Amino acid sequence: TLSPRARKLAEIRVTKVVRKRTAAQVRVVGKVAFDERRVGYITSWVTGRIDRLYVKFTGARVKRWQPMATVYSPELVTTQMELVQATKLAQQMSRSGIAAAAGTAQATLQAARHKLRLLGLSAAQIRKIEQRGVPQDRLTLHTPVGGVVIQKAAQEQMYVKPGTRLYTVADLRRVWVKLGVYESDLG
Repeated sequence: TLSPRARKLAEIRVTKVVRKRTAAQVRVVGKVAFDERRVGYITSWVTGRIDRLYVKFTGARVKRWQPMATVYSPELVTTQMELVQATKLAQQMSRSGIAAAAGTAQATLQAARHKLRLLGLSAAQIRKIEQRGVPQDRLTLHTPVGGVVIQKAAQEQMYVKPGTRLYTVADLRRVWVKLGVYESDLG
């Protein structure tokens, strides 16, 4: 509590609280940024050489699952050969009537499939290899998100290792606006 004289010296005014809209115009500086949740990276899953780039420049628009690059990989060929041999062995052992051998052959086949999935092949691609009985020596890399290529590190004839980032793609349908506001303007 303050005396009326102290209240007047402190310039204190009392008023009833009212809820209403207020408007103030504040000029601020800002930047438009990518929504980090909508950025995708296209990386190599195998050791090899980039034979072909389907997207050749930064700023290109891409659709989800669009082919981006083709990688030649001896490691991929070897692993596919393991799958082809495991498929043949599993078929032979299932006809042999020896349950233990058939079970082992099936486990080897599953391991070969799993190894190829770890190298980035889809289930459909693996089935195709099993049906054909011939390995493919190139792997096509696809983009996981649609949007705009914001960074391109890939070059044709470039050698890559697993994890080498080739492209960065951002979905620009939603972006962030980062504003710099002075503390005195926050109110």
